[in-house]
Amino acid sequence: MNFRLREAVLLVLIGLILTTVFGLGSGKSNAGQSEINLGNMWTSGTGNGVTDDTPIFREAFQMAQGGTLYVPKPTVAYSIHNLIIPANIHIIFEAGTIIQANANLPINKPLFKISHAANVTIDGNGAVFGMLNSQYPDRFIGEGTHAFSIIHSSNVVLNNITVTSSGGGDGFYINDVVNIRISECSASNCLRNGLSLIGAIGAVIENSVFFQNRGNGMCIEPNSPADTLQDIVFQNCLSENNGAYGLALGLDKYKTETSRTNVDVTFNDITTKNNGSTGLLLSVYNFTHGIDGTIHVNNYTSDGDRLAINVSNSGVTSPVITMNGWRILNPTEYHISRVNYQEAAWVRDQSGIMLGRVVFNPL
Repeated sequence: MNFRLREAVLLVLIGLILTTVFGLGSGKSNAGQSEINLGNMWTSGTGNGVTDDTPIFREAFQMAQGGTLYVPKPTVAYSIHNLIIPANIHIIFEAGTIIQANANLPINKPLFKISHAANVTIDGNGAVFGMLNSQYPDRFIGEGTHAFSIIHSSNVVLNNITVTSSGGGDGFYINDVVNIRISECSASNCLRNGLSLIGAIGAVIENSVFFQNRGNGMCIEPNSPADTLQDIVFQNCLSENNGAYGLALGLDKYKTETSRTNVDVTFNDITTKNNGSTGLLLSVYNFTHGIDGTIHVNNYTSDGDRLAINVSNSGVTSPVITMNGWRILNPTEYHISRVNYQEAAWVRDQSGIMLGRVVFNPL
């Protein structure tokens, strides 16, 4: 075999190896490639706010799995419906990106879904995500139509994401997640809650704002005793002008448990402002075996809420609830003072607590 022929064969073999190992030239499989740029996949009409961009996003997710997907700012807005984010992906949106749900989004399907996936990071850089609230005149029609639904997953990070409406559901919905961090995000004008946390082991919600939602700003609400609340931290968050509660923790669904349920929840530097009902609601109802664990509230401020604080317990046992420092500013409608805690704070205990207690420690 002469030199040129051997050289040609060698080049072909190298090309085959690169294609097989790295997926080069296929245009479809780029697992492990460092970055995919969605802008390189644009076709006529992409990002014009009218064309359905769902197919291009689905292809990009597949190509970027195992690496990074960069989403450039559209000319107007991306129009999408019901996207499932895969495991092992880092998505970066360019600042100024707008994503809008289109009419193809089914009722009770989220706009973005992370399900049974690990190692997902989304850097929004202030990207705006909006939905079609006009399709849901009744908030109970499409309760599952969340902007972001994160379920049965682990190691999820959402940074600097702006949700401006949620269809019939929540801005952020979290259930059965291990290690999740939501940082510098916001949710407004959602037909349910700005954020709902059903169950998690290791969750940090920080430096975020939830305002003008029809339901609650932030809500922790297990659906059953199977929903665990361990190592949950909310810190430096604002909940303002929501229709119901600013921040609500409701544990009444634990009452069907056959043994004691342990919780570990901490609220640091939370401010609720001008909410339609209570600023901070802690309902630790449990009528059978009780709830164990701790709920810590550190440096809480209520400003103009209809009722600042409502701590309610009707169980035989309860977690230890500790409030370390609080301020109540501009109470509006209710001025209920009980057991000398503070005006506009309502503490109910109908249990004759055997284990657990409520402790107020003013700073």
